[in-house]
Amino acid sequence: MGCSYRQVGVREVQPDISYYIGDNADVIPYGTSIINLDVYPPPDLVIEVANTSLADDQGAKRLLYEDLGVKEY
Repeated sequence: MGCSYRQVGVREVQPDISYYIGDNADVIPYGTSIINLDVYPPPDLVIEVANTSLADDQGAKRLLYEDLGVKEY
């Protein structure tokens, strides 16, 4: 799912790839491009494809996804 995730008090994120798995697989309405994390749960899996951004992906982004409640990054 290519989309943006927003939560009040936390900046918006746009992971390269994200998935809802298991019980959450159908929680987001099809075609939603901006997901309000105050209404919906965070994705179960987020993937960032690192090239020149590896240090940021392993540091600040990892912590941001943890703050959002993403289970696997």
